[in-house]
Amino acid sequence: MIDRHTLIEGYYKMVKLVVSKSPLARMNPNSISFGASIIGLLSAIFFLFGHSAIAGVILLLSGILDTLDGTVARLGERSSKFGATLDSSLDRYVEMFVFMGIAYH
Repeated sequence: MIDRHTLIEGYYKMVKLVVSKSPLARMNPNSISFGASIIGLLSAIFFLFGHSAIAGVILLLSGILDTLDGTVARLGERSSKFGATLDSSLDRYVEMFVFMGIAYH
């Protein structure tokens, strides 16, 4: 059985490989953070109106994009405390709106 640590490590190796070979590597990591957040907010709207399956898929996409921004920053040597704080803050707002959408529905 594969343990959690091995699974996560494998996922991030795959993300690093995909990012390094794609146009994403040239993007601004903060732009990716904002894009992931907008998609996360779209998920919250779908939860609000009771479309849970679609909302879940959209939220998964948002989460995948959210893992890309840090990888892009590290690979391009553009990591910063501001970027890390921005990403973390946007993540908390998306979580809040998703939970509000679920709770309201």
